[in-house]
Amino acid sequence: GAGKTMIAQNLGLAALAAGYTVRFSTLATALADLINQESLPAFERRVRRYTDPDVIVLDELGYLPCDSRAADMLYNIVSRRHEKRSTIITTNLAYKQWGAVFPGAACVVALVDRFNQHCHRLTIDADTLRSLARRLVTSSQEERLAMPGMRRQRADLVPTGALILRTLVDEIGLPGLTVSDWGLREGVILEALERV
Repeated sequence: GAGKTMIAQNLGLAALAAGYTVRFSTLATALADLINQESLPAFERRVRRYTDPDVIVLDELGYLPCDSRAADMLYNIVSRRHEKRSTIITTNLAYKQWGAVFPGAACVVALVDRFNQHCHRLTIDADTLRSLARRLVTSSQEERLAMPGMRRQRADLVPTGALILRTLVDEIGLPGLTVSDWGLREGVILEALERV
């Protein structure tokens, strides 16, 4: 819905453009990858995929429940990266709800503490992109022009990802990152609107 994955991917793309190394994965895929390692040396080699990049994006925390072993693996990644590298996590859950994702895991409080210590939390209180697209399709030109970020030449389109990304980068104040147009091409947006 609201564009969490798109924002995280665009932050990753901006970091790549600035010369940083980036890894993107869903949390479920990353944890399954680590759990499948059959020995400690294999685990140590594999975990470097998630600890070495300058930026890691772990998408969709909370979509699937995890056992305490998976929680320990996530904690392992986060603690190795803590205060050294950037970690982006997308979720629909507040920190106090993370215990439900990792029931019985002793490390949940420590995991939340690591994130909370130096995090930039972005709370998206907005329509989903699908409902925004529906609203755009059914609104008049005048109503679209009144929407935040809408310019006259794009009043028939959904605001691009670049506009959202530029706002986020300005809000967070990430030094050294410049934002190019990582947004969706207008034709793709129009095709999506036609399907709504």
